[in-house]
Amino acid sequence: MTRVQVTALRADHAGQARRRPAVPQELKDVAAAHAAKHPNDPQDMGYTGVSFLEKGSLKSVVEHAAALEDAGNAIPVAANASLYQLQFSYHAARRREAWVMDPPRDGKLQMQVVLTPSWHANAWDAPEPKTAPRDDAPQAEWDAYDKAWDKYEKSCKANATKFALTNTYHFSVTYPDGSVDQKTFKVNGKEPEWASASPTIEIDLNKHKGDIVIRGWAEGSAGAEGFASARVTVLHNPAKP
Repeated sequence: MTRVQVTALRADHAGQARRRPAVPQELKDVAAAHAAKHPNDPQDMGYTGVSFLEKGSLKSVVEHAAALEDAGNAIPVAANASLYQLQFSYHAARRREAWVMDPPRDGKLQMQVVLTPSWHANAWDAPEPKTAPRDDAPQAEWDAYDKAWDKYEKSCKANATKFALTNTYHFSVTYPDGSVDQKTFKVNGKEPEWASASPTIEIDLNKHKGDIVIRGWAEGSAGAEGFASARVTVLHNPAKP
């Protein structure tokens, strides 16, 4: 059964939150079809997560992303439109999908990408521990394994913290005609948290009719396609070709 719980990230303003629009039927259909293809998968391949990013919710999205401590995320958020996003599991290696709910009248979407540092950017001191001991292995083997993992995770965290302050990020927008708008920005210690918002990029939905692909990745990582479910988003443009 498809999970339909929605994580809502609200706009950065005081007062009562606006009523959230209904989940698009197309999103429900995509999630249901994906889950049906992977019933009872041990790696949770059929998982889908739904997020609602209200227009103007940049601050909330940055705070949410900073708490993920994941291997590099790129989350699109718009200042003048709300988005529903459908996320797939890491093992599914499927791109995130997003639907624009209330596009601006002029069709010009003011978009930013919230990026987090990749734990794979640059090498860390501690090597990744080898395969876990057998279930019936002596306790000493398990103790050594747990100690190695603890050292590894601390090193990963230190590495991510460093890159949260010094990393260089890239993001790009690929339009239906194949043209690409790509930008690079450096954090330069401006962000104390594990998430940084890119400069704004304007996407003209009326000019570029059809699906638009947004990518974001940290320099030194495996790139956007190295973690497609978290770094690549297919934006379903309400303006169809």
